[in-house]
Amino acid sequence: MTAPARDPIVYVSGAGPGMHVYRFDARAGALRPTGVVTDAPDSGYAAFSPDRRRLYVLAAERKKIVAFTVDARDGALTRINEASTAPGTSAPHVAVHPSGRWLFLAFYGSGHVTVHPIAADGSVGAASDEHQPGKNAHMAVSDAAGRFLLVPCLGSDHVAQFAFDATTGKLTPNDPPTVAAAPGSGPRHMAFHPNGRFAFVTNELDGTVTAYAYDAATGRLAPIQTLPTVPEGYQEKAASHVVVHPSGRFLYTGNRRHASIAVFTIDQASGRLAPVAFETAGGQLRSPRHFAIDPTGRWLLSVNQQPESVVAVFAIDATTGRLTLTSTAPAPPKAEFVAFLP
Repeated sequence: MTAPARDPIVYVSGAGPGMHVYRFDARAGALRPTGVVTDAPDSGYAAFSPDRRRLYVLAAERKKIVAFTVDARDGALTRINEASTAPGTSAPHVAVHPSGRWLFLAFYGSGHVTVHPIAADGSVGAASDEHQPGKNAHMAVSDAAGRFLLVPCLGSDHVAQFAFDATTGKLTPNDPPTVAAAPGSGPRHMAFHPNGRFAFVTNELDGTVTAYAYDAATGRLAPIQTLPTVPEGYQEKAASHVVVHPSGRFLYTGNRRHASIAVFTIDQASGRLAPVAFETAGGQLRSPRHFAIDPTGRWLLSVNQQPESVVAVFAIDATTGRLTLTSTAPAPPKAEFVAFLP
């Protein structure tokens, strides 16, 4: 007899100590807190290895990146090692290369992006390469093939473009090295479409999202369209995260000032967006900073940055992409990261 599948594990981090662990009941659309990993102090943003067997957690206040093994049975994290983050300022984002052999950090304060090697045992090493592609680097995103790295630089109003050598761990500025965004827009976060032909960037300071065509052969972006992430007549200056639905049909962007998640449809041929809804969950969404979609595409979890720290659970309509709130659960203060472990 086949053993029943366990409920997926969910991780949430924030300003409080430790990484918070939950079980997700996909039948009821509800989260159950199961504990806090205290060996992950002042946890910030985090990233899984491609095989989901390791988790890399930013210890924001200590300016460290901490490597853990992941126990898929209960979500327990076992520390492997930690490394200092160069150039010595706290980083808002970490990502792992598709090979699992390299780790990328973006540094908001200094504008740097760094590359760190990952050893066979999962331990992370000192930076092997470092660049300063612009002001306020907010995220570093590898394409699916791992040949290129894109870095939204909020203070420079551009997305930096790099070629990446997965043998040496070295970055080389692409030609051109940047693609410009609108003046004062503040590119923040980026997500690729599953087909690899499009990418989408939230612009924090003017509350817009830009759709780009992506050339996987050259690693270059070309803008297609820019739309507001809030209803007409509202001015958003704190847009946050962006994710693409696993089906590639829907896009979700966060608005911390408007306290909503914007829902868009994606034209599969052109990459153009069309607004569907601006979900506020009846006031349950408060400054949504980060969110994640489960691998089945049925659920979206969002964490509030402030003032009430909760995880909001939404059911996703498979036809329209609209969100329906099903439950909430307590979260650490100023929550900034949520992720599923299938």
